[in-house]
Amino acid sequence: VGIVDHVSQNYCLVKSILHSEVTISTTVKGEGVTGTCMWDGINYTTGILKDIPVHVKIEKGDTLLTSNYSSIFPAGIPVGYIAEISTDATRAFYNVKYRIAADFSNLSSVYIIRNLIKGELEELEKMKEKRNEQ
Repeated sequence: VGIVDHVSQNYCLVKSILHSEVTISTTVKGEGVTGTCMWDGINYTTGILKDIPVHVKIEKGDTLLTSNYSSIFPAGIPVGYIAEISTDATRAFYNVKYRIAADFSNLSSVYIIRNLIKGELEELEKMKEKRNEQ
């Protein structure tokens, strides 16, 4: 439902996926292609998926899962289900509207997932950036 933004000893504040700054690296189940999901800013039940090229076969009802390219979410968590598909102005990418998997009108509890090895991944990314700068 979101990303932990701030923590104290007894509480945490979560930035909902229904926030304009939150994007989620997402894969279309069974297709091996990755895009970016975000809230559409209009309806709490729908979002948009970007960066899926038109050569990829996607269909209404396909499942969107968190990808393995995120250090925030583990791979394989349901994000939503494709509701509408069209092509963008360039006709190179799809415009995809999806139904968000979480029912925000009926949330009573959520799980907080802590990535215990996130620091190791971030260190590797920093080392790679330094090598690329040289």
